[in-house]
Amino acid sequence: MPKHSDAPEKAVLEELSALEAAVAVERSYPPQSRVLIETGANGPAIPGEVSTVEERETDRLLRVVFRDGYRWTSEDWTPDHAIKVAEGSSGAAAG
Repeated sequence: MPKHSDAPEKAVLEELSALEAAVAVERSYPPQSRVLIETGANGPAIPGEVSTVEERETDRLLRVVFRDGYRWTSEDWTPDHAIKVAEGSSGAAAG
């Protein structure tokens, strides 16, 4: 598998629950990859792990399980569906 840049990738948040998110991305991430979901200036950087990858016609849908005890609540941040995903999170603190 080719090495990816550590630069965050633009992603679209498609689903969100307290313990996981589904995000649409262009590049491939293998299952069990650690990622960091960057929610923007007013939201947390959420550590996660890719649980599944669905190859679609024009993109990939990653299911990301939150790590390090993070649980999303609406008081934490309000998603606008435009986020960034960076590969290689090593357990950065949320919030």
